[in-house]
Amino acid sequence: SVCPSNAVSAEGSTSLSACTCPAGFTGDAGSGVSCGQCGPDTYKDVDGSAACSVCPSNAVSAEGSTSLSACACPAGFTGDAGSGGSCVPCFSGTYKDVGGSAACSVCPSNAVSAEGSTSLSACTCPAGLTGDAGSG
Repeated sequence: SVCPSNAVSAEGSTSLSACTCPAGFTGDAGSGVSCGQCGPDTYKDVDGSAACSVCPSNAVSAEGSTSLSACACPAGFTGDAGSGGSCVPCFSGTYKDVGGSAACSVCPSNAVSAEGSTSLSACTCPAGLTGDAGSG
């Protein structure tokens, strides 16, 4: 017998019940149901019918992710999501323009930014000060 879409079975298997969904996919392949790819911001690191796990708070991952380490903090957030930690927004006065576990960068001297800022251009001079803080 042939396994449903995206399912796998051990070599020489002859029954549908031997079909399982691989890591990164979920479903009940042993009952003939096709395996669906884990959605964005989730992962599944084992074969079988288990549900996909949600990445830590505020973290993102690509569809079909196969491990917790695929979860990462998006721009504007910092933390170690790939090890199970939550992503927290960059503090006011800082920014982060790339995804991952890197720390947020501090705005230039006296400049301010909103919490969770994603670019240097988000850093601006407060009222009463002048300059081009958003270009470094």
